[in-house]
Amino acid sequence: MTVRGCTVVLHDDSVSQEKVLCGVDVLPLGGLAYLEAPGANRLCIKSRQSGRNANEISLHVSLALRFGYQNQITASLKVLNDPREATATHIELFFTDKNLSRSDMWRISQHLDQAVCYQGQKISLMGSVMAEIVAIYTAGRKVSSAYTTEMHTKPIFRSGNARFTLLVQVSKEMLEYWSHGDLMYEVLLTGFLPELFRRWQELNVSHQVSLVLFGRICAPADPSVADFYHVIAPDMVRISPTELIRVLKKAIHDMKLPRDVTLAAKGNMLEAIHMASIGYAHDKIDPHLSCTGSSIIAVTAGTGVFETTHDMLQNTTRLLMGSSIGVDIVSLAANPLHPAPLFSYQRKNQLEYALPHWVNISYWQDGGAHWVLPGCDDGVIDVALPPLGVGEYTAESMNAFDEGVFGSPPVQKLPVVKKAPSRSFASRKISLGPKGLVPGKGTASVSVSIENVEHERDSFPSPQILPSDVKGAAMQIRHSLTKKRSQQSIASQSTAPVDIPKPVDTRPSGNGSLLEDSLFNLADEQESSLTTLKASLDPFSDAVKAAEAEGAWETCPWLTLLNPCNPKVGNIRVAAQYRQWQNVFPETVHSSDFKWASMCSPAALPLTTDYRPTQRELERYPHKLVRRLLIPKECSMDVIVEGLVLTRLTMGFQIARNRLSVASVGESRSGERILLSLGNLHHELQCLSDTEVQIVEYAIHESGSTQKDSYRAAIKTIYSDRARIFNIPLTASKTQLDWPALDDCIVSENPSSTTPAGSSKMRLVLLPVESQSASLGRGLTDDERHIEGIQKLTQLWQRSRFFTADGQKYLASLASASSVDPNPLSIEYQTRDPSAVVNAWEPIPYGNGVAMAPLFAEAEMFHSSNFDVHRLVKQMQEAPPHGVELRDRRWLTRLHLKCFRGDEMVNWLLRVFKDVASRDDAVEIGNELMKRGIFSHVRRKHDFRDGNYFYQIASAHRTVETLAQVPSPSPSSSHEVDKAILLSEALLYNVSPKPPPEAIVLHCDRIHNPHNCYRIQLEWVSTPAFLIREAVTRWSGAAESYGLRLVQVPLFEVCSLPKLYPFDQPVCIPLAIAVGKSPKHGEEDTTNESQRDRQKCLLRHLDFVLDTEPASAFSAEVRYSFGKLETAMVQFVHRTGLVLAQMDLERVYLAPNRLHSTTDKEVVREIISRVREFCMDEGSLRTFWEDLSQEGEN
Repeated sequence: MTVRGCTVVLHDDSVSQEKVLCGVDVLPLGGLAYLEAPGANRLCIKSRQSGRNANEISLHVSLALRFGYQNQITASLKVLNDPREATATHIELFFTDKNLSRSDMWRISQHLDQAVCYQGQKISLMGSVMAEIVAIYTAGRKVSSAYTTEMHTKPIFRSGNARFTLLVQVSKEMLEYWSHGDLMYEVLLTGFLPELFRRWQELNVSHQVSLVLFGRICAPADPSVADFYHVIAPDMVRISPTELIRVLKKAIHDMKLPRDVTLAAKGNMLEAIHMASIGYAHDKIDPHLSCTGSSIIAVTAGTGVFETTHDMLQNTTRLLMGSSIGVDIVSLAANPLHPAPLFSYQRKNQLEYALPHWVNISYWQDGGAHWVLPGCDDGVIDVALPPLGVGEYTAESMNAFDEGVFGSPPVQKLPVVKKAPSRSFASRKISLGPKGLVPGKGTASVSVSIENVEHERDSFPSPQILPSDVKGAAMQIRHSLTKKRSQQSIASQSTAPVDIPKPVDTRPSGNGSLLEDSLFNLADEQESSLTTLKASLDPFSDAVKAAEAEGAWETCPWLTLLNPCNPKVGNIRVAAQYRQWQNVFPETVHSSDFKWASMCSPAALPLTTDYRPTQRELERYPHKLVRRLLIPKECSMDVIVEGLVLTRLTMGFQIARNRLSVASVGESRSGERILLSLGNLHHELQCLSDTEVQIVEYAIHESGSTQKDSYRAAIKTIYSDRARIFNIPLTASKTQLDWPALDDCIVSENPSSTTPAGSSKMRLVLLPVESQSASLGRGLTDDERHIEGIQKLTQLWQRSRFFTADGQKYLASLASASSVDPNPLSIEYQTRDPSAVVNAWEPIPYGNGVAMAPLFAEAEMFHSSNFDVHRLVKQMQEAPPHGVELRDRRWLTRLHLKCFRGDEMVNWLLRVFKDVASRDDAVEIGNELMKRGIFSHVRRKHDFRDGNYFYQIASAHRTVETLAQVPSPSPSSSHEVDKAILLSEALLYNVSPKPPPEAIVLHCDRIHNPHNCYRIQLEWVSTPAFLIREAVTRWSGAAESYGLRLVQVPLFEVCSLPKLYPFDQPVCIPLAIAVGKSPKHGEEDTTNESQRDRQKCLLRHLDFVLDTEPASAFSAEVRYSFGKLETAMVQFVHRTGLVLAQMDLERVYLAPNRLHSTTDKEVVREIISRVREFCMDEGSLRTFWEDLSQEGEN
């Protein structure tokens, strides 16, 4: 380190936007140093641009103001020779009001590579401020500035606009037990919740909160339904802490809340976490464009021990594995002396305790340690025992005994003798005594039991790795943990040392590899060093640490304890630190710490993980799939590999770190391997050459659960009067991804209008809003305004439409086009519903057979301002009347094959172009086609003319000859093809205003009734979500001026929502008079069409707008560009966009639109109350049916 003197000067944006300008004599380009001055904070700087004077350091005024530097101040510069001295190990970034995908987080981390960052710095991406650096850590020490690199710095992204679910367990302790003179629920209302909300306000976060009370009844009337859930505050966007606490207090005091509840340990804690996680696990469906991250806070009055089943724990772990869902348990009880949280279950007639890695627990302490349980005597007799005198001889005798039991015998060089296989130590249960897995200090009691050996099957199947050579206690523990990868059975069989005079056999087998031998030697060295130290650490603690360092249990879903022990307070680390969340802890977290960081600003799943399985471990995986991708010559290998990595990061994978893995993502070199992990699924990317990438998938197909598929519970929402029983699927898992299709989307040169499974999908609707006055004084009706607004929106889509390289080549536009196409997507505007339009579509006679009249006549036409030449030429060669007549023609003595006449071509162009009215304009289009080489004059003498001139299509664009060689399809198959009607259209839309383009797939309706919703569906793979949000905001602003409201709605129908969001149960309202019954004679109308019309009329009368119709409403087969529409009943959306509705013949189902940006619970409650009042009033409903029947007769 070299120290130099310098002068600090200041500059602003007019001089340079660079934060630091360094003189060449002070710090050369690329140099790294610390800048220090009296009265200022130390600043890490890097020379990226030279300053004016050679001996000056020029700081930007914003940076100087933040660190306390003044103009013309004398400072000292400490030049660093090794960048690692100033490199940050962790960096925390905070963002709010943004939806950041994991691919966006990776782009930000790349932006910070080889740069100096400081606390309070704003990070921009694609021209938008995305995040702020709030903390920087160097080796666990917090600093104000540091040097960051991709390889050594781990970014931590914390969200200020996450979705929270607060679960409050209603148990016997919560309602009846006391602490400091207050009931436990009073401690919650006056202690923890106010402090939580106060910290939220200090951080200026805007989380979306749902509040749920849950519990288990002791003696329910129906034994299969003992669990209840009361949703008292669903999806509150702008929360008022006082109001939320008031609502919670009112709900606890409500007489409808069950009081005969179980203890917290016997409650449904795990089931509640599972149900809350289901709503967050499908983050690719209906994403919130203004929220990032999800977290669950479960508050209990228990000590952190909960009863459950093994299958329930397994299903919940699978659901949470690889997701960004944070789970925190807050206990209002005292901190126990054993590890927590523990989930106990019976397995093979034995009680086991699981310590999951996906949950943190915090113990709320409001005041001193005084704790009074009900039924305890006030008079407590203090008994003090004198400490047991321990002399030096005691420690020496203990060390001698440990050496005799655990020490290694002298190794002698003997010839290798084959022995019969003996019982493997890997099947034994190991006890770590009262300290469990905690690295202890001093001489804690440690005992090993090899009696009562019991084999256990894995809770998660994993490749079985048998040790070929066992040597030393550390290696035995490591192999034992590797044997049971999915659950390390730590059994305390005895608290006293076992009297076993002979040591464990540690002789090598002679079959080990060099790597194994080196590991064995390392274990021997550790073992021998332990015996030489008099007051050394516990040897088994070091053995556990060694196994942990080698990743022996890194992929395990939980840690299993057969007898939980009592660790030292403050010496056990959180279990999540050892797993996929380990890189979000820049400092050591103790069990006694309250995890405010995760509850106030939850962190996203880290992009990287320090656990990287070896190649030998991967080869032992039972399922291996190898694929190779060929890279087009026009594409860059680095771009393709980065795209493959970003796609996997978006799906929840983490990059397994090693010395080169992170740095090589953007700098792919032949032969390097990039490993990405998601639980027990690993993808390895390797560049074989400049044009070929190999992808190897290692997987473990987990066995299916034996648990029942559904879970019965009573759920009550704020919109219902009583709880209803529902069946919730517990085996819900993430969508199975089609990785070959996803990778093809990255490698393909031309993006496709169809997205594979696993893509992000959202649905929008344009709702008509009644205007108070005429449109801009032009005297337009509401329907005309709405149609004009949709046309303006489609023109906006057309201007930003993304075309592939091939598609751009075939686009043509005439300079003489007077105006742009007012309806570029050729939407068919109707005054009837889509089902009525399709059902009225009938075949018409044509020629010798029957043909179908074009349903979308305008959609088949072209516009001269922008038309697809390829589609035009293809249609031109179809048989008349769709195309131009092509036949052999004779002129004088020469026969011209397959040619058409110029005047016939002009007539056809006038028919297929919607804006061409004169023959001269048609001739201009024909000459444009000739310039492109589509056709030419038969004798190469004339350009395109309107008359008896013969022209032939060029061979490169000819389709008639190829079609003639293919046998024509049968009438039945042709009928099947014509029968399917496409009701939506797909296009590629560029959401990025700047290069490079970011394309998404946009689906929109082809038929629209101005009185109905106009539906839009968006799909994308790795496009930045904030760009999509900006595009949707532009669309919303353009539509509002025409009386249209753009609202996001769920992809699935109302009755299917509980499968994805269990707490969003629909409100069922019975009809006083069924739809099919005649109000006069009581007769039942069985006509489906008539019944559907009645349903539509009823919901429209209640101010709802038609959204979707089921496939059964169409007489012909219909399909959509986004796939099959899974709708069983007709669905409506309220004109405000706040409530969704479906109905059958006897009931109306209502559900609040949880995706609405400004959900007003009072307005939603008022809408539902109005519908309930009307539908359950027999008089009002009878009058409505009678009026409807009279209108039908008239």
